[in-house]
Amino acid sequence: MALPVYDGAMKENPLAMVPDNAIQEGTEQLLVLAHEVADVFPWLVTGEKDAEDDDGDPVWQQLDYMKLTVPLIAAIQELKRKQDDLEARLSALESKPEAG
Repeated sequence: MALPVYDGAMKENPLAMVPDNAIQEGTEQLLVLAHEVADVFPWLVTGEKDAEDDDGDPVWQQLDYMKLTVPLIAAIQELKRKQDDLEARLSALESKPEAG
């Protein structure tokens, strides 16, 4: 079942992925930047980009990765539909007799 509310959102706005150790030493995971997700899906992110507390320390934005799953599944579904369409078109072209 396709989720038309999210169709195309990810292809129009690809997200940069960064290793977590670039942000926090000693961790081993891949993250997306919350402010980039907020451009596409603002309801998934809390906090302000580049915010600081009273001492000038960064206050990181929070991303709800669980809710990001739905638009990612929709993007995969859209890619699958396009792949199926392209394969059908290729098959039709290959089955045509050559002119000549």
